[in-house]
This record gives sequence, structure tokens and C-alpha cells, in this order.
Amino acid sequence: MSKPNINDIHPNLDSRFINIDDNNPTTFDIWLTLTSLGNKLKLYIPINKNKVYNKWELQGKLKYNIRLYKNKIEFIFDIPESYKEEGNILGIDIGINNTYYASDKQHSLEDIHGWTLTKIMDKLSRKKKGSKSFERTQFHRKNYINWTINQLNLNNIKQVNIEDIKYLRYKSKYSRHLSHWTYTDIFDKIGRYCTEQNVSVCVVNPVYTSQRCSVCGWTQKKE
Repeated sequence: MSKPNINDIHPNLDSRFINIDDNNPTTFDIWLTLTSLGNKLKLYIPINKNKVYNKWELQGKLKYNIRLYKNKIEFIFDIPESYKEEGNILGIDIGINNTYYASDKQHSLEDIHGWTLTKIMDKLSRKKKGSKSFERTQFHRKNYINWTINQLNLNNIKQVNIEDIKYLRYKSKYSRHLSHWTYTDIFDKIGRYCTEQNVSVCVVNPVYTSQRCSVCGWTQKKE
């Protein structure tokens, strides 16, 4: 018998449990109130808006939903969908050595400190799981993924085709190094980044992708 792992479960709270006051004339931009249905306790949390919050506030409407994490609170915005109707189609491969490699030769780069996803994964494989050093390196990995995908140029792109390879490690043996490769973080970040750039995302089956044109989707199968 074992207990379920809830470390990656982040509760969503709606208007039944929260109140967002962004019109309170104090030194803080927002006062978030968390309430309890049982003993009616209230927890008041002062919050200042950051660059990301201000960006989404200009593009959409704040919803009365939040997502709780161990060390942060995530606000949710309702953004109207508006995709480009003109432009090219870009194929993107998600990999281990390269965070991404696009059909127009764009690919992930080293940051100014010389870090790549592979180097960060190597560092993670040497850390003890559950330690503070392990958590810091996980945070480093996520920051690097966000940074490198933000370098992707989608100015003349209307659609991104990306492989659905989330079950790459399913029922297979893999090294400790590979166990720290995170498809979900990369895939989700590409999806969010494309949404910000008004670019639609098409998830394609990985079968025959090495023989499929990233633009038209035509497949040349071997006889």
C-alpha cells in the first residue's frame, strides 16, 4: 500500500472561495482573500502586479479563478481567440539535445551562461530528489525552457505543427538523465507562446513524421 503523490496537483479556487480586490487604495495592487466553508476562516494576501500580469490584463479579462502553487499564486485571464489568417506553417520537433528544432532551421540556443537543456538535465541527474538543490535546478530547467522558446520568431507564421510524443518513455527503459526530460513543460510553453502571438497550434501524430512535409502534411511511405 502506498499513498498517492499529490506534489504535482495544484488546486483551482473559484469565486466561492476567493475574493479579488484590485481597487483597494493601499501600497499593494491586489488584496486576495481566501475563505473556508467550514470554520469560516479568512486569509488575506497582499499582491503586487508583475510584468506578466500587466501583459495579460491588457489583452483579456481577469477571471475569478486562481491556481495555488507551493510558492506562487496564478491568476487566470479570459483571452479572446484571434488567430492569424495569413502566413506560413512551421513544423517544430521537441527533443532532448535541442529543446526545439523548427523546419525553418530555428532551434534552441545556449543562454548567456552557457546552459542548455542537456546540461541542466545532467545537473539534475546528480542531485538528490527532494533536496533544495534539486528543486532549484528544476526551477532553472523551467526558466531555461521559457527563455529559449521566447526566442522563437513567429512573425510570418500562422500555424505551428508539433508532434504528440508525450508517451516517448512509456513502457521503456530509460536512463536517469532521460528521466529529467520534461515534454509537458516544453509543449505547454510552446502552446502559450503561440497563443500570445495569435498563432494556431496543430498536434500531429508522430507516425511517419520523418517522411511527412511539415508544410502540406503529405507523407511519402516506403513501399
